[in-house]
Amino acid sequence: MNPSDFVKCYHGLTVTGRLGGTRTAQVYRYFMWGTKGLKKADEIKAKLEKDTLREGEVKRLASVAQASLKDGLIRRIFEGKGSPSDIKTLLEAALISEEVPDDTDSLQAFCDESIGVDCSGFVNAYFRTMNWIGESQSILDLVRGQRKDPTRIQPRDVLYWYSKVSETGKLLPTPDTGKVGHIAVVDSPPVSTGDGLGTMTVCESRGGGIGISTNQYSIKELLKDDDDHVIYRIDCSLKGLTKSKTDRDNYVRVYPCP
Repeated sequence: MNPSDFVKCYHGLTVTGRLGGTRTAQVYRYFMWGTKGLKKADEIKAKLEKDTLREGEVKRLASVAQASLKDGLIRRIFEGKGSPSDIKTLLEAALISEEVPDDTDSLQAFCDESIGVDCSGFVNAYFRTMNWIGESQSILDLVRGQRKDPTRIQPRDVLYWYSKVSETGKLLPTPDTGKVGHIAVVDSPPVSTGDGLGTMTVCESRGGGIGISTNQYSIKELLKDDDDHVIYRIDCSLKGLTKSKTDRDNYVRVYPCP
């Protein structure tokens, strides 16, 4: 399954209703644990932070299907790390328990209010679904080397953002500080457009109202940091959105898919 197909899985969840038949819903929002975001998710998050996982809404959902709705799965979903399969399991339990009315509009409203995925959640869920990493692993624990040449970039390579560039122009690599600026996965390698070094298709869950999506970003320049890592300056501005310096000047390292 390509990363863009994985995006479509979030956008086209099909679940079995309490009374039979199927319901469809989409999860498209960006949601990061520890930040204010979705109303319902914030309420559930507060319960998790107090170690009261079995209270309230989460308790009712968890009691429906103990075998499939374990604490770890519930926590993963409401922390913004759920895969389409994880979320489908939760939604079916929500319908069976009558926590959510058994109709498509109510199911979608629950998704809009309660469920989102952050950037690392999306990428790791993809590789977990592909059985390339374990339940508790991150893809960044396994990547090695780097793509120094844009013509060598391949589908499923991992893009890792540098969090910022200092005022002096020095590149500050987030992999060395342990702080994730952003992470995404390549869907298709760069194609020459006659402007810069090519345009590649990338799949991600991104803030700023963009959410779980497939986007095209242009490579504008190759740079190096003090450790001889090749850094790609890419333009992340998207059609229909206001272009800012932040959109135009993103700095990423590209790791080969392990």
